[in-house]
Amino acid sequence: MLVDELERSFGELQEKMGDPAIYADRREAADLGRRLKELEQAHRLAQEWRVAAEDVEAARADYMQLVREHPEFVIPPHDDPPHEDRVLGMVLSLSASETDDLVLRELEAADES
Repeated sequence: MLVDELERSFGELQEKMGDPAIYADRREAADLGRRLKELEQAHRLAQEWRVAAEDVEAARADYMQLVREHPEFVIPPHDDPPHEDRVLGMVLSLSASETDDLVLRELEAADES
């Protein structure tokens, strides 16, 4: 995966820059420093992507657990994309507090009926 390769390359460059022997050759140290600087933004974006991907997977797992525990909340899909993806998309577009409020409202409505 590209993200893994990027993180590996960035880690290797950081490791080389941490070796005091590299500074014996100023040109090589400067080249490594430039390459590290060039990868910094891409590395930061790769880390953000990894965190976002993990968040999506956690949200999907939470949603699937909610569906298993409360099948009465499931509305059968009737159009594309599949119901789970539509609901997951809606949930992911909400803030954490909005998501909590939505779940609490649904649970309260279920208790009232």
